Amino acid sequence: MSRLLCFDIGKKKVGIAISDKTQTVARALKKIHFNQLRKELRSLLSKNTDIEGLVFGLPQSRSGEAALAIKQIAENLKGEFHIPVYFQDERLTSWEARENLKEAGYTPDQIKEKEDETAAQIILQSFLNENKTTNY
Repeated sequence: MSRLLCFDIGKKKVGIAISDKTQTVARALKKIHFNQLRKELRSLLSKNTDIEGLVFGLPQSRSGEAALAIKQIAENLKGEFHIPVYFQDERLTSWEARENLKEAGYTPDQIKEKEDETAAQIILQSFLNENKTTNY
């Protein structure tokens, strides 16, 4: 098996997580500014040649506009980098990330710094758990 990268895309920031090679455990990786996404993905793919897919947190809203924007970004990256993309419901992951970090003893400033990558980790872990036997 190979690794998966996950992106929790916001208006200004993107949280990134990566799976282990067995696709069992997700690990928070980093937070970047949205305008660095392509450059960062290029760098991650060159450093981690075993990445086999990209998972995107898919927001669920009444209008669906945010989900459409994420799908468009994902499709553009799929075409540019020739790598499969997958989607995972991201409802409440930012809240869950903040709560987990608070319970772990992080300060409010530390929580603000880590919540995006932690949310990406939660999204990816959910994807891994839900797809253990299905191969996506």
